[in-house]
Amino acid sequence: MTRRTHAFTLVELLVVIAIISLLVLLLLPAISAAREAARRTQCINRLKQLQAGLINYESAHQYFPPGADKSGAAWPAFILPFLEENALFDALTLDDPAESAVDSLGNRDWLPGSFASLESKDPAARNVAALAKPVSVFTCPSSASYGINSGNNVENDGVSQQFRINYAACGSHNLLRDDDPRIFSEPNTVLTGAFVYDQPLNYPKFKDGLSKTIFLGEVDYFDEPSIRTGCGIREFDNQCDRCGPTCIGAVKDHVYLGSDDLDRMQDLSELICSTAIMPNSIDRPLDVCASQCQKINANLRIEMMFRSPHAGLCVFSFGDGSVRAISDSIDRKIFQALGSRRGSETNHYLK
Repeated sequence: MTRRTHAFTLVELLVVIAIISLLVLLLLPAISAAREAARRTQCINRLKQLQAGLINYESAHQYFPPGADKSGAAWPAFILPFLEENALFDALTLDDPAESAVDSLGNRDWLPGSFASLESKDPAARNVAALAKPVSVFTCPSSASYGINSGNNVENDGVSQQFRINYAACGSHNLLRDDDPRIFSEPNTVLTGAFVYDQPLNYPKFKDGLSKTIFLGEVDYFDEPSIRTGCGIREFDNQCDRCGPTCIGAVKDHVYLGSDDLDRMQDLSELICSTAIMPNSIDRPLDVCASQCQKINANLRIEMMFRSPHAGLCVFSFGDGSVRAISDSIDRKIFQALGSRRGSETNHYLK
């Protein structure tokens, strides 16, 4: 007796393939969401590590590190020993006795290579090499913006390669330009947040309480180029200041260990942000170099804005060690107040 063999017809096979494809399409968003949730959890854990580093630094020194100091060093450099990065910290020279101390962290237009090495006998060469050294705890897994910033600075005397990071310190609840001379004054009246230029803060300075004061938050900058043909930019005066073939301020990246610009008392936004600007409130840089000076303020606000790759929220660490995801829809006044360590300030920048 002959047994008949059953097989799929072409139509049946196509139907099965279509059903399987549909199921895969239905599962993909769930898989993507699960992966993003895992990345967000990893981001939160990294912020907890950084905040723990700040707290341990305070325990060792009785004050928190400054946002940046006169040597050009930034807050991440000071907490390296508390992040198990002792070798990198030991390679740094943060108190160069040279006439221009920031030569150790800036003003050397070198590409890391034979001249810039962590093993070099030249302190400046070691520091330049350190600026390009990746450290994963300073990066958010959801972001594609971290990595080596190669030749992206508009200044001729900037360090050629720096490692971009995804976390910045909260320096103020005021809206201010990043080269405002008041940032560098003593006593400082505009940097009302947890980090001040060259002025370490201790616990008594935090009148609002550590649990109500943002210390660190996410930053994520745009893929569009930061160098544009036309004019340099200044805040508040709505005027373009002609400065040659490049345009400063459209987009700035955030770097760690130190900044090549701090020697000229500008671009503190590479290290510090403000809660005067709502998180994720600007989607893209505005080209102000085509005689559109009315957009100057918006571009400079980008530089001081906390921004996250996570949809609808931004992750922040607080002085008590807690880490919270804050919604983009948070009340403006509440978010602004979280950036202040003292409370009850009147912000004359916001209308």
